[in-house]
Amino acid sequence: MPQSLIPRQPVPALDVATLSGSRLTLVAGEASTFTLLVFYRGYHCPLCRTYLSELNRLHEEFATRGVVIKVLSSDTEKRAHRADAEWSLDHLDLGYGLDEASARSWGLYISTGRGSDLDRCRRTGTLFRTGCFPYPPRPDALLGQYPDHAFCQTALQRYARRHTLRSSQGLPGTRRSLMQASALQGAGLGFRRELIESLKSGVPKEIEFFELAPENWAGMGGKSARDLRYFTERYPFVCHGLSLSLGGIAPLDETLLRRIKAFMAEHDISLYTEHLSWCADDSHLYDLLPIPLSEKAVKWTVDRIKRAQDILGMRIGIENASYYVAPPGAEMSEAEFISRIVREADCLLHLDVNNIYVNSQNFGFDPLAFMDALPLERTCYIHVTGHYVEPDGLLIDTHGAEVIDPVWSLLETAYQHVGNIPTCLERDFNIPDLDALSAEVGVIARLQSGISPHQQKVA
Repeated sequence: MPQSLIPRQPVPALDVATLSGSRLTLVAGEASTFTLLVFYRGYHCPLCRTYLSELNRLHEEFATRGVVIKVLSSDTEKRAHRADAEWSLDHLDLGYGLDEASARSWGLYISTGRGSDLDRCRRTGTLFRTGCFPYPPRPDALLGQYPDHAFCQTALQRYARRHTLRSSQGLPGTRRSLMQASALQGAGLGFRRELIESLKSGVPKEIEFFELAPENWAGMGGKSARDLRYFTERYPFVCHGLSLSLGGIAPLDETLLRRIKAFMAEHDISLYTEHLSWCADDSHLYDLLPIPLSEKAVKWTVDRIKRAQDILGMRIGIENASYYVAPPGAEMSEAEFISRIVREADCLLHLDVNNIYVNSQNFGFDPLAFMDALPLERTCYIHVTGHYVEPDGLLIDTHGAEVIDPVWSLLETAYQHVGNIPTCLERDFNIPDLDALSAEVGVIARLQSGISPHQQKVA
């Protein structure tokens, strides 16, 4: 089963042969700064040739900064020799023979091929997408990952040409090093235009990353673009989509997906998530509607997620959505529906604990039992936010109020299942000042460190 690697956690074991006759393994202490482990697709991939040639050219700059580079693929020894010779990779010792189990343990996206890729699949049975993983002198604390060569290439070029590597923590107000750019962790906040001027005066220490909707920022020019660049150069960002309509009947918006891919590459963003819902037919409906819980809907949605992942070149996270009308004719539970889609699409789970709570109150089920039935081992990201209670008791997921105690408790329970997954506070309406928001983000951070909401109040 593929894994979602977590920053600051141990990396999987690795042992493959290299063209020099040695073994490519993860050895403590071999790099004074960090080791950069690069998985490439193989000899058949022209983009990998361009990327590895650039990495080979920059080898000296990395070496002078104490960075060890390791490169490997699932290619045979013969194909690895051909890549080495034809691509003139004199500074890189290529590893070869990576098996599927190892690729999955590193969370590499495995897809079917197209064109020349299809011929490659017929010969080997698998096609691994690229990945790039920095880890420190001891391979027991992953610093982060870039799941596709396009994102990684941009970061490497900026690192080698413009960025100064300081430490894994970095310095406030400086541009991110490669390690900082990739290390999505801790507690974050939705990036709102209303907060930009306050954030420029100083980002509270509780906030380790930001989230944005790419539809609202891709293609933006002028001051908005400059403001965004200022922050993406200094903090990790997550893209959380609003309008892909994964369960909709309208054709999948592949133009939007390509815009998102380019936007993520431009800003070194390595995680994209979307709602498990539908929101468009002939036009956008500006609401997130539930998908019927049927076998037909599972297959339909899985196929669309697979296509989205093929275009983006990475696994995406799908978020359990809130809803107010349950579609008739259910053939399975919602938890089973989500689990089937996550596993059959080979994607990740974006867990929204407030959505679980809202739905549980509106439809009368146990939120803890529901969460326990989800494929939590696939969790890559978590949302927490507040909601509104109508006079008749109906809960509405508005993202416009403070998080309440039962939702904090649900988040605490989630951490007991999945560990300290990066978690974002959503606040889209009735936005308070930055101090109030950072206080709520601080609750997330303290929960991640094992302090319960009750203990926080007593303190």
